[in-house]
Amino acid sequence: MVVLASLSNCKGPHSDCPSLYLAGRAYQDTIITSEMFDTIADKELEQAIIDNLFVNMYRDLSNEMEVVNSFTEPQRTIYIISVVEAQINHDGFKEFYFHSMIQYAEKSEDAFKQIGATKFANVMHKANEVLRQNKEQLRKEHVGTIESSNQDSLFSKLDGEFYRTYGNEDLKKLKIEFIRKNKPAFITRKTS
Repeated sequence: MVVLASLSNCKGPHSDCPSLYLAGRAYQDTIITSEMFDTIADKELEQAIIDNLFVNMYRDLSNEMEVVNSFTEPQRTIYIISVVEAQINHDGFKEFYFHSMIQYAEKSEDAFKQIGATKFANVMHKANEVLRQNKEQLRKEHVGTIESSNQDSLFSKLDGEFYRTYGNEDLKKLKIEFIRKNKPAFITRKTS
């Protein structure tokens, strides 16, 4: 299960951290028609889509995987990127891997690539490699059977690299372009 919260205290320098949270949604519509989609400004589009994707999830997200599996491929891509981005900007890679986010680790590399965010995909690949190479040690540190010695340092450089990548690749722009290009996948009700 994914735990999402308001990200007013994002660690990353990215001032536009996605505000993935369930309370206080701006777009609470359970549908997005073609006409609605066309009237949503770019600066609000990503949040409108994310809010819409959360509509069928229980507040405790206990049905998250069931709902995510029902998404279209473009919906799943945006959802995964948004969840990964929110978690890493909030807590870094270390916590990303230990808050039941592991199911998104491998998929996130492909998701970033699908929208053209190759630099973010590269950082995710590096972090996933660190996880693969240190999985047993990290598991032991996480469950407390050994003292956490270098868990933070394993990922801290990658946290910084992820945050700096915002300056080298316009992730928000790439997400908006991807959403606009895949409009039919985000329309949840056709109008007659």
